[in-house]
Parts: sequence; C-alpha cells; structure tokens
Amino acid sequence: MTYRYNFEDLDDRVAVREYNIATYGIQNAPQVYRSLNPVLTTDISEPTTPVYIPTRPSMRLVETKVTTFSQRPVLARTPTSLPQVLTPRNPPKSIAPSIVTRPSTNTMTDLPEPLLQALRLLIRANHILHQHNLVDAFGHISLRHPLAPDQYLIAAYDPGAPALVKSQQDFISYRVRDSTPVDPNAPQGYSERFIHGEILRRFPDINCVVHSHSETVIPFTLANVPVRPVFHMAGFLGSSATGIPVFDAQDAYGDLVGKMEITPDMLIKNQPLGKALARKLHPSTPVVLQHKHGFTAMGKSVEEAVYRAMYTQTNCELLSKALQFAGGDVNRVAYLSEEEAKSCRKMNEKCVDKSWRLWLREVQINPLYETEEGEPEQLAVAGMKV
Repeated sequence: MTYRYNFEDLDDRVAVREYNIATYGIQNAPQVYRSLNPVLTTDISEPTTPVYIPTRPSMRLVETKVTTFSQRPVLARTPTSLPQVLTPRNPPKSIAPSIVTRPSTNTMTDLPEPLLQALRLLIRANHILHQHNLVDAFGHISLRHPLAPDQYLIAAYDPGAPALVKSQQDFISYRVRDSTPVDPNAPQGYSERFIHGEILRRFPDINCVVHSHSETVIPFTLANVPVRPVFHMAGFLGSSATGIPVFDAQDAYGDLVGKMEITPDMLIKNQPLGKALARKLHPSTPVVLQHKHGFTAMGKSVEEAVYRAMYTQTNCELLSKALQFAGGDVNRVAYLSEEEAKSCRKMNEKCVDKSWRLWLREVQINPLYETEEGEPEQLAVAGMKV
C-alpha cells in the first residue's frame, strides 16, 4: 500500500493552539513533532487513517490574564479533545507542529499500541547498545515505522547520544525513499541516517538497522584479516572463506567524482553512499564492515538486529584472541564450517529472546538509562525445543 501525506487539514488547529499560547500563556499542551504525527491517506477510495502521536499534558494549572470582559477565554469540551480556549476569528496562520488527539478519545496520552511498543523497544535498544560498548556518543539504531512502513524512526541529534534518549520527543521520522524528514521543521538529525534509509529501502523485510563504531571490530576493517564465525553464537555471519563483506568509502567516492562535491570524512551522509553500502549486504550476510569506520548490522526486528550487532563484536573479540594464539596465521584458526554456520544461524534466531531479556534487565536497573514511555512488552519465550 502506498501512502501520501497531507497536513493541510491540521493547519487551523495548529493556528488555534499557537494563538492561545501567544495570547493567554497556556502551558498545558506540549509539542509533538509532526515528523512522528502523520496523517496517512491511501491511494484508493478509503477514509483517511489518522496515525497520531500525542503526548502527556502538563499537570500545571492554566493561568490567564484577563483585563476586560472581551478578553475572557471561553472553555469548550469536544468529544475528541481536552478543554480548549476558543479564539477570535481569523487567528494567525502557523506552521508549527500540531497538538491533536486521536479520534474517539478524550486524552492526549493514548498512543497507538504498535507505535508505543516500537518506541519502547527503540529507547531500550539504544541503552543496551551503549551498555555493551557498541555505541558511545556516536552510533545509532533505527526502526521501520510500524504504522507507516515507508518511514523509519531514529533518534534526533539532541539528545542523540544513545544512552540519553528517553521519550518520543527524542525521535524523528524519515521517509525511507530519500531519508528526508516527514516534518520539514523537525530538529537536527544524524547525518548518517542514509545508512538506515537505503538499507530499509533495499530490503523490505528488514525492519531494524544498527550502526556501530565498536573499537573491538574496527581493527578488522584495517588489516586484511577476514571476519568469519568462530563460535556458535555467530552463525549468522556465514561461512565465506573471504569473511563478511567490507565497504570502503574511498571506492564509492571514486564513483561520485564529477557528480557531487566529495568530502572524504568517511561518513555515509548522502543517498549515493548509502546505496553503495546497502549493496554490500544480503539476507544471507546481514553484517558489513566499514573500512576505518565501524560496522552495520540489520535484522527483521529490534531484538534480532541488536543480537547480531552484539555477537559480531563478541566474535571479533574471540577471533582476535585466537589469532594471537595462532601467531597471526589466519589458516591456523578454527572457523565454523558451512554446515555448522547454517545450523547455528537457525539456532541463533530461536534464542534471540533469551539474550534480549537479560540485556533489557541490565539497563532497567541502571539509573543512567531512563525511559518516560514505559517498558516494552516481554517477548514470548521461544528458545530451542528439544
């Protein structure tokens, strides 16, 4: 299904809200970025399907300054909104993000359940990646929008640092097709969002992407040492004798000479570079190393993508130690065979839930990691049935 976006029917409510704030100092309507608050309409003759992300109203009392009777605000309640101050006719137009409630609800705190669960997962996934040294102030994780698959969610630049994200206001929604923000007035985002957009565009079944600058993995992008699985938890890395693919930005820069200005800062900050990186991936090879930079992993779910990022790092740590024992000779290291890698990959996919529950609990009890959106629902126990 193809979606198109139309915010024109929200402009009047936007203008009313902005006029109320400017005139009466109303403080009980927090902003919600329209980037996470699209109104989606299908291309076929169906009614408009609203997908709203409201936020919690402040508990502070409304204070108004009334000097004459004509300035006295009039409160009204509608079936779909909180009390609002009615304004004079023809209020000034505004392009600020709107504050609206979902149809048939009386609260601004009610999120669509799939979106609420997605945001909870994304917040905690950021924390887990930081807890395990896969990200620091840099690095990021994205998730395909559960209600609009042609969009994806990723943290904004501020607070940006994965350890610090804690609420829906910390995220921006981008279009998969070109990684432009759904809300043209959205705050500053990551320059490397094109990693996520192009991978999600190339692989419709992939829903989550992790980008890491792991100090354990980067050395393998610098030396001609193939990264192959050396233990059973990394079967997803495959069994190629040449190891998982390596992306070199310098090769991509050469293809762009004369087409656009090139700044060799190693960042994937435009669509052509994102496409070049995405071409290195395949459903059978869901991880790619980035020369002098880090690595990127993808998965069908947040849990799977985090699992693959986590055990890519662990595999590189074990491989590094094995190479030391082998005197640096890659041929003296025991890798998983093709049959072992295939069987272990299937096992890995069945055990993601067990790892996730532990990692989730670790960040839940660490006071550094905060969330204002509640905890994600617990996964059903899967595991190996023997």
